[in-house]
Amino acid sequence: MTPPLVRVEGLRIETAASRPILRDLSFALEAGETLGIAGESGSGKTMTALAMMGLLPAGLKTAGRIVFEGDPLPEPDDPAWDEIRGRRIGMVFQEPLTALNPAMSIADQVAEGIVRHRGIGWQQGRAEAVTLLDRVRIPHAAERAQNYPHELSGGQRQRVGIAIAIALRPSLLIADEPTTALDVTVQRDILDLLAELVREEKMALMLISHNPGVLAYATENLLVLRHGECVESGVTRQVLTAPAHPYTRGLLEAIPRGSHRQRRLRMEG
Repeated sequence: MTPPLVRVEGLRIETAASRPILRDLSFALEAGETLGIAGESGSGKTMTALAMMGLLPAGLKTAGRIVFEGDPLPEPDDPAWDEIRGRRIGMVFQEPLTALNPAMSIADQVAEGIVRHRGIGWQQGRAEAVTLLDRVRIPHAAERAQNYPHELSGGQRQRVGIAIAIALRPSLLIADEPTTALDVTVQRDILDLLAELVREEKMALMLISHNPGVLAYATENLLVLRHGECVESGVTRQVLTAPAHPYTRGLLEAIPRGSHRQRRLRMEG
């Protein structure tokens, strides 16, 4: 039997003062599968992603393990990460304006990983960057490649972030709130693009979002985190249409309906 692409086993993250951030999280993700992670801010969603990228902040204590493509991921300071991060696991960060380098052109930022990992020249790397920008549906890709992040719209910057994350055709793509602050039409375009990449590249996708609508649209399976603990998991549409845990019901009830006013999350039990 083929092992899953990713297997997280009893992952625990604590502060130096032993305050738990993530509590014994376990899940598996197959190649070509889409997994959503839901929860409020502070629930442990992003910490899970950072642990899988070897990017946890210094000073945190961890336990458990993450097995990727059959091997445990290395310790955070292990040079082996150079061949994993970006090349085998890609990540789309929540806020592309801060994730991108304001002093580098878009072409150079997309090309940087390609040049480094594949040992090609910058001219070829920039040419491949334009191809990637075109693939993520940035209009006039060759012209936009010469721009800097502040010259692009929020949706275009997010597409650049996706181009960087997929440049080396990773097996796993982690997207942390990739549609936050984008209008509904652009959100849908970004989610459709991610689905297309998963389908064509056979990548696994781990999508983090506080928005159940985004998760329902883009993922097959779902984990719901509360205070660092998984309180519910299952097929996304089943979890969202018939939630078994009071916290999941509270998350769904907190979504404004017909109003822009955010309602307080109601907790039961």
